[in-house]
Amino acid sequence: MKRWAILFHPYGIKNPKSSGTGLRFAAAMALALFVISFSGKAAWFTNGASADAFVRALAPNSNYGGAGALSVAGPSAVNGSGVTNGVFDSFIRFNTGAMVTNFNALYGTNNWVITAAKLQVTEMGAPPNAVFNRGVGGFEIRWIVNDNWIEGTGTPNAPTTNGVAYKDETSLLNSQTDVSLGTFTNAGIDTTLSFQLTLPPAFIQDASAGGEVGLYWKAIDPRIGFTVDSRSFGTASALPYLEISALPAPGISSIELSGADVILSGTNGAAGGTYLVLDSPSSTSPLGQWVPIATNVLSASGPFTFVLTNSANGALGAQFFAIKAQ
Repeated sequence: MKRWAILFHPYGIKNPKSSGTGLRFAAAMALALFVISFSGKAAWFTNGASADAFVRALAPNSNYGGAGALSVAGPSAVNGSGVTNGVFDSFIRFNTGAMVTNFNALYGTNNWVITAAKLQVTEMGAPPNAVFNRGVGGFEIRWIVNDNWIEGTGTPNAPTTNGVAYKDETSLLNSQTDVSLGTFTNAGIDTTLSFQLTLPPAFIQDASAGGEVGLYWKAIDPRIGFTVDSRSFGTASALPYLEISALPAPGISSIELSGADVILSGTNGAAGGTYLVLDSPSSTSPLGQWVPIATNVLSASGPFTFVLTNSANGALGAQFFAIKAQ
């Protein structure tokens, strides 16, 4: 799993009440947790699927990993003939190794943060095989911790038992660790869809680590019958893709004292980005114990300066500051 992007910088605050020489410097720590919803010039990378398969509740032992389609369906959905085919869920994995190599080369090793993620799929409004349901409705995409499933080679007309099946969901899914990336609605027609995913920290860490990133799709609406082309489909433009963007990680370049105010300067800010400044008397305190002291929204990308009014605490031997991009 990916570490938080944490940088230490040898700048700090002069504390006139410190012992000894009267100087005490606090390390400035730039913490890039996650960044969303800004218009900086991010670089995008398109990740192709490394494995995918749909599973069926009515055929819990069968694998369909070799099919040219993925599908999500609720219990009330029907096919083109009005026949109910039961619940369908889908699993898909993307390997982000090439993406990490690309962003490291572009921005410097580990000196970047993910800013957006989109899942692109090509919907079949009227899938030709009668096994697939049809219907417009809501579904959820979840990031899952467990990537230990096998794609298999089964198809709708010739299912196998050599890969992931519906019966495996109880061992693969964990509501305590898996995280929702959003809920979405299909179109019900032949079209390309792009779903903007949320960026919870666990998903960001996994995608930034350069390994397998697993997603699970499940129906919310009992009437949905959503079918898309899988990675086994023959047309490259119709395959599922995980598109991820990144920008250089924000960092603290200097900290100065001006009366009771702290002047914090940084680099790699993003226009429209919201940055939270946190304070702690110890760099070893858990990040959840750091205290928010200021929120800033940048008007331009690049270097930035925050004036932290009345933030210098002379009673402390040292102060530590962090930037958290939200």
